[in-house]
Amino acid sequence: MKIAFANYCECVYGGYPAFLFHLIPGLKSFGHKVEFFYIATKPKKAYRGLGFETHPIHYKKISSVLNDFDIVIIPSATSETNQKKYIPLLDLVKKPKVLVVHDPPEIARGLHYCLDKFDAFLFIRPVVQEWFSKKYPNQESKFTDWIPHPYNRFNPNNDLREKQNLIVDIARVDWDKHQDLLVKAAKDIQAELRIYSGFVNSRYVYHKFKGLDFKKYYKGGFRKPQDVLKNAKIMIDLSAIKNDGGGTQYTFLEAMDAQCVPVVSEKWITEKALMKDGVNCVVVKHNPEGVADGLNKLIFDESLQEKIIFNNFKLLEQRSWKNTIPLYEEYFDNVRNVR
Repeated sequence: MKIAFANYCECVYGGYPAFLFHLIPGLKSFGHKVEFFYIATKPKKAYRGLGFETHPIHYKKISSVLNDFDIVIIPSATSETNQKKYIPLLDLVKKPKVLVVHDPPEIARGLHYCLDKFDAFLFIRPVVQEWFSKKYPNQESKFTDWIPHPYNRFNPNNDLREKQNLIVDIARVDWDKHQDLLVKAAKDIQAELRIYSGFVNSRYVYHKFKGLDFKKYYKGGFRKPQDVLKNAKIMIDLSAIKNDGGGTQYTFLEAMDAQCVPVVSEKWITEKALMKDGVNCVVVKHNPEGVADGLNKLIFDESLQEKIIFNNFKLLEQRSWKNTIPLYEEYFDNVRNVR
C-alpha cells in the first residue's frame, strides 16, 4: 500500500510527532511505501529528529503529489489559522483522507466546520472516540475507530540501569499538563525533581508560576526520552484534558520502556481506564499536597515499583509493531476499499 502522511504544522514535540516516529517506520517494516509531506506556502527544510525522511511541498502541488498514493493521512489537527488555510485544499485530493484525532481540543479549535472533507477518523484513545461520536453523530457512519498507540521499544532487552531518587516530567509545559502543581509540591517531595520539555508555553508559565521557582526545576529540552529517563525512578505526567484520559500517552510508554513508574493525575483516570492505580501506574490527587504525598509513598515502596515495572513490560508488548501495525493495515485497507 502507498500511504502518504501530510501535515501543515511545524510541531516537532508532543504526542503527534511521537505517533509518527513509531507508526511510519512500523508501516515501512511491513513492506508499505510510506512518505511524509509538510505542506507550506514556502517549503522549508525537512523536519529534523523525527527518525524518518520528510518532504516539504508547496501547497499548489498537493493534488499532483498526494493523488499518487492509495490513502492520505492527516496526522494531527493544529491551529485554526492553519486549518482554514490548508484544509480546504484537501478537496483537490481525490484519494481517501483520514484525520487522526489525538484529543478533543484539536476539534474544538475550529476543525468542526470541515469534518465533511474527511472519509474517516482515527483515534488513539477510546474516550476521545466516544466523545467524538456523541458530539458529531452525523459523522458516525464513517470509519471512526480507535487503535492503540504503536510503540517500538528503545530498551527491548529490559536492561537494568542504576536508578536514582529522581522524578522527571517530560511532557510539554502547558496549561493541560499542570506542571505548576508539581512545582508547588516540590518543596515537600523527598526526591530530586527535574522538568524536561522541548516546548514551553510562555503564557502558561507567566500566569501560573508567579512566585514559583520554575527555572530551578526546568532543565531544558531533550533529544531522546531515554536520555532523561534512564536514571529516574519515577516519571510524572499530570495531564488533565476535558473529554480525554484513561489510555496511554507516549510519555507513559516511554517511561515504562525506561523502567520508570508512571505517576498520573486522578483527572486522567476514567471509568474504563487502561491506566490502573497500583497495576501499571500510581494515581495522585490533583493538588500539590496530593502530588507530594503520592510521590513520597512511592519513592520508598520498592516492591510496588517492581510490580508496576513488571506489569508494564506486558503492556509494551501489546503496543509492539507486531501487535499494532496489522490493526492499522486493516483499518487503512477498509477505508480505501469502501471509498
